[in-house]
Amino acid sequence: MQASIKLLFVALFTWLGWAHLASGQMNSWQQEVHYRMQVELNTENHGLQGQEELRYINHSPDTLREVFYHLYFNAFQPNSMMDTRSRNLPDPDGRVKDRIQKLKPDEIGYHRIQQLAQNGKNLEFTIRGTLLQASLAQPLAPGDTALLEMDFQSQVPVQIRRSGRNNEEGIDYTMTQWYPKIAAYDAHGWHPDPYVARE
Repeated sequence: MQASIKLLFVALFTWLGWAHLASGQMNSWQQEVHYRMQVELNTENHGLQGQEELRYINHSPDTLREVFYHLYFNAFQPNSMMDTRSRNLPDPDGRVKDRIQKLKPDEIGYHRIQQLAQNGKNLEFTIRGTLLQASLAQPLAPGDTALLEMDFQSQVPVQIRRSGRNNEEGIDYTMTQWYPKIAAYDAHGWHPDPYVARE
């Protein structure tokens, strides 16, 4: 019998223009994002099978023609950007060092996107490391709303930093940044920053 946990997540996020906050100026708009996810966690193989519905409301004055998602678990693979940086920086993160390089296939993290659709129309997308870029089937004009639906399969990595399984304190799962998350969009545009353990 397969050990699994079924989870339902509903969340609302609004993205502020952080660059404007830092400079003391505030955007007169914020993007609005509503997540609804059904996720099953298989505790035998540490796999996630998920369906994510994301309602994206474009409050910006711009017409959006593409979207970006963060796929954080992809950083926990040998030769990822995070692994390479951790092994070659003059001041490496002592928690990471070369630990990612030594992960076995059943210990790595990943997000595999099986399908992404906008309002029922499949989207073409590319994945580079921890980022997914997709061209929208229909541009999202100011004030418009899009329903983005994604099917994904993931593997929870052995805990190296922040998120993962089987940590040193004996916790089975410490789950942060574990789902495909849309990138922030503000007056400077999209912020498709790769995850390298140093924000």
